[in-house]
Order: sequence, then C-alpha cells, then structure tokens
Amino acid sequence: MHGRGPRPLRRQVGASLGLEPLPMSYFPWLIGTLLAYCTLTQLVKTWFVRRCGTWL
Repeated sequence: MHGRGPRPLRRQVGASLGLEPLPMSYFPWLIGTLLAYCTLTQLVKTWFVRRCGTWL
C-alpha cells in the first residue's frame, strides 16, 4: 500500500495552493522541448570541440 498514501496528500496540498492538474497535451510538448534542447546542446558542443579542439 506504499504507492497509495502520498497521492491524496499531494492533491490536498496542490488544491490548497490553487494548483490544477496539468492537461495531458502538456506532456508531448514537454518531451519535444527536452529532446530539442538535448539535440541543440549536443550540436553546439560538437561544433565547439571541432572549432577549439577541446571542451572548455
């Protein structure tokens, strides 16, 4: 029964703070944003190493 305990507490705390559950359409955007960030970061790091010969 470990997984059932904290969930109602989180809902009560969130409701008392005026928070609402995130819509399911949020999560594909979150995943896409994170993947784009990781890809762009890797590309910039690769470019930097090729240009300067070393990472930092």
